[in-house]
Amino acid sequence: EARVQVTIGFDDGNIKVYAESLEQAVQQAIDAGLIKSRNYVTEVLFESGTITEADINYIKEFLPKGNITKVSMNLGENLEYQENGTVSTSLPEQTFNKYSALTSLSLDGWTSIGDEALRGTTKLTELSLPDVVTVGNQAFYNMSSLTKIELPKATTIGDKAFFSNYALTELYLP
Repeated sequence: EARVQVTIGFDDGNIKVYAESLEQAVQQAIDAGLIKSRNYVTEVLFESGTITEADINYIKEFLPKGNITKVSMNLGENLEYQENGTVSTSLPEQTFNKYSALTSLSLDGWTSIGDEALRGTTKLTELSLPDVVTVGNQAFYNMSSLTKIELPKATTIGDKAFFSNYALTELYLP
């Protein structure tokens, strides 16, 4: 039974897949002959269902950090994240660490950003995190192209959260 609906993007288009996991969704795109391997994935858009720790680990360990340009993981009515079987709105540490090609990231609904979660996403220029209350240590470390970040609900910001962000000219906090 499908647990998650994901759109997998690649150079020549995309495919909407219903699968048990992100890994299986990517495998379906490979099996359909749309991509040769996971190294050809350029976009991951979670549409509905449940994101799990296994999906986050697949993002951390197996997707091509230098090729992924767009990610959407908007929590809400149609999409949730479960950690250890419990619904959570905390993006785990190092989720997108060193995703150097990432130019578009949508994370509505997440209330906490883990340590180093976006560290080294050097191509992102703007980031809006409308629901984030807590920002982890070094969460946005070395986002060298980031010029604008909006955190309208943030109340806790970890050590060196914005360290090495020399292009940052606009920071919106409550």
